[in-house]
Amino acid sequence: MAKSKGRKLSGVDGNASGYRKPPKHTQWRRGQSGNPKGRKKGSRNFKTDVNELLNSMVSVVRDGKPAKMSAQRAVLERLYDKALNGDSRALIQLIHLAQEQSDAEPSRVERSSANDQQILEIFTKRILSGAIGTYGPTPAQAPVADSDRKSTDKPEEQQT
Repeated sequence: MAKSKGRKLSGVDGNASGYRKPPKHTQWRRGQSGNPKGRKKGSRNFKTDVNELLNSMVSVVRDGKPAKMSAQRAVLERLYDKALNGDSRALIQLIHLAQEQSDAEPSRVERSSANDQQILEIFTKRILSGAIGTYGPTPAQAPVADSDRKSTDKPEEQQT
């Protein structure tokens, strides 16, 4: 016969309660939920709401005429228009979307001419130096007249 673990079970009205045996009046009744205010049947999650919103039809004006299209299509066309008008963030986002949807890997140029390589190096140097938009030598490369130079080799003498 198995021994008990040393805990005595006692109950008010003869029901055994104790370790892992809660009193009968606190136990769940048959058919009663453990989470009465939990998720309601038919409630929707965020993904369902987003899909429904993007698939809904909206009216837009294209070339002066009203047209109906899905909200998803309208958002993509707006992103496309912004990218064409020079918005760099929209362009980057559009490129990322296109790459995600494309099965092929992005093409890479295998060989470039020496002139192309030289242009890329100059462009890279300008970007890294922060001198974009200047067409002459960068300020670090520009010659400095002797009168414009300040002597940094010798500390200025203090007058007493």
